[in-house]
Amino acid sequence: MNQITHKTKGELAQECAAIYYKEIERFFAKGVLILVGKDLDILDVALVVQNDDSEQLKQWLESGKVLPVNDEYAVKWSQGETQLLAVTVVPWLLVQEII
Repeated sequence: MNQITHKTKGELAQECAAIYYKEIERFFAKGVLILVGKDLDILDVALVVQNDDSEQLKQWLESGKVLPVNDEYAVKWSQGETQLLAVTVVPWLLVQEII
């Protein structure tokens, strides 16, 4: 029986890094790229997703603070050397614009 291992915030922080959009745009094509709003901590969102806290996630989705990356973002990011902060929470890749 496989058990899902949950990572701590510290472990997620070690896996979180800046990356160029062009290196991860294939995840957009797969529909697994999730944008985290600038007013949220990407690691807190990763923990919520990992722990399947559907109520918190629903609130963020409804308020637009977390959303699937849409064509508008993908086009904008692909036109330059856009760097994003990224962390993986299988099957999702969470990204946040670097201010």
